[in-house]
Amino acid sequence: MTHEHEHSHGHDHSHSHEHSHEQGPEHAHEHERSSTPAGDALMDCGLSAVLVNNWIDHNDGHRRTYLEWRDKLAAAGLPVTVSALEKVAELTDRMTAELRAAAAELGERLP
Repeated sequence: MTHEHEHSHGHDHSHSHEHSHEQGPEHAHEHERSSTPAGDALMDCGLSAVLVNNWIDHNDGHRRTYLEWRDKLAAAGLPVTVSALEKVAELTDRMTAELRAAAAELGERLP
């Protein structure tokens, strides 16, 4: 006899599986499996790596936009705004450098 059911592994989604019960439908065994701290940490590292790389791309897009508008507004004679956009682009570079260091560390942890 084969049946299907769902069970939890201690994280936010469930898995279903089939298995045979040669001893009949009345049986006693446990289907609950707990995740290990190491497994959870690797899953968290994988998710974090995806997020960090998305943030890097996002920051790079903002940086390009800041510099594009700096150039446009320089022609309009707005030195305070131009300076602000240059500073924000530099700050974005520094933030992105930190995220790149984090991405490198996370990448080292992944299989």
